[in-house]
Amino acid sequence: MSITLPEKYTESNLTEYTSPAYITYMRETDPELKSEFETRLKEEPEPEDDRLNREYIEQMTSPDDFFKLMRKPMSIRTEYAFRKEMLKKEDLITDMIKKRAMTNMLDTFVDHATYFFINCKADPSGWIMENYADIRNPFTQSMMCLVLGFRGDESHIDFLLEQAEDLARKFPDESFDQGPIVALYMLAGVNRYL
Repeated sequence: MSITLPEKYTESNLTEYTSPAYITYMRETDPELKSEFETRLKEEPEPEDDRLNREYIEQMTSPDDFFKLMRKPMSIRTEYAFRKEMLKKEDLITDMIKKRAMTNMLDTFVDHATYFFINCKADPSGWIMENYADIRNPFTQSMMCLVLGFRGDESHIDFLLEQAEDLARKFPDESFDQGPIVALYMLAGVNRYL
């Protein structure tokens, strides 16, 4: 890609490696992390609670069932089973996730929604651009910018530059600007900062 970022993005590293956006980026892109995690799941015995949760998850049939679980903390093994099921039932839950992403303030929900939008079949970029201004939670806004790094294209660069500045200005003590920053590096192919 031949995208030129402003000097501050190419001459210094603005990435915070402990930010939720960067951690999500690593979880989704590092093949060693994925492989190590999947190997551990196969080798370690499944605890009884996780087995019961997995069986429940596999039988869920309504968007409300998914919404309730998206708001609750869960073990890593249960989260893995839940997210696989989310993608299997994409047609059933996409509208619910979009609707709830507009107002939900829980980090747990936002994490699941971000994973879903990064990995679902239907590209959510158009929906994000149309609805971004109406999303109430700045953390959700940040993570939807990150989704654009995975699913968007160079047409989103100006928007992401604007959001990086806006989120940094409005929330100087938070890392919300990291969603658009990581997305910018992804879209521009500036891997040395990721």
